[in-house]
Amino acid sequence: GTVGTDALVPEIHAISPPLLGNPNFIVSLSNALPGSEATLVISGSDPGNSGTVPPYGTFSRVTAPLETASNGRGYASVNIPLPSTRALAGRTFYGRWYVPDPAAQNGLAVSRLLTFKLFGDSSSVVVPQYVDFDGDRKT
Repeated sequence: GTVGTDALVPEIHAISPPLLGNPNFIVSLSNALPGSEATLVISGSDPGNSGTVPPYGTFSRVTAPLETASNGRGYASVNIPLPSTRALAGRTFYGRWYVPDPAAQNGLAVSRLLTFKLFGDSSSVVVPQYVDFDGDRKT
């Protein structure tokens, strides 16, 4: 990553599992300069740390406003619905947040690399069904 304000590297985290068909795959950002807009880029290879925001991501490219945490640092999170395409099972993807920051080299603080592998499929999620434990057809 690339350090920004207060000599901090923005932190990237996947909050939920990268399960195929997961409608709530959340990627968060912390330790960033608040008050601007950060860009998350996810691709099939490392989107890079070259000092510019990549114009696209082969998997996803989204922006999010940076809110201010109680410690004065910026944070954000985005929800990326994952496709249920079985052909993607086992594929690895890479993501980075890009944060405009005048204290950073080239004016851009960049998170470390997030790596995740898509697994399973949406049909592997078991949804509980009604169970009648005592046979009275009520519970």
